[in-house]
Amino acid sequence: TGGAGLVDGSYVRMPFRAWYVHQTDENMEHGPARPDIQVENPPGIKADGEDPQLRRAVEALLEERNE
Repeated sequence: TGGAGLVDGSYVRMPFRAWYVHQTDENMEHGPARPDIQVENPPGIKADGEDPQLRRAVEALLEERNE
């Protein structure tokens, strides 16, 4: 998003790009990206020294390599 100051001191912002899902042409303007692999990530888990997202990412890469 770009913007410009106006002579009266106000400011106007204008979008200059959009993000779409390649396979479906779904506009992601008001929706989050959905991950390929869902991982439960409860609050406080990293305080215990665990990183379930990293663990699952490594598992997925190893599975892909072994295919």
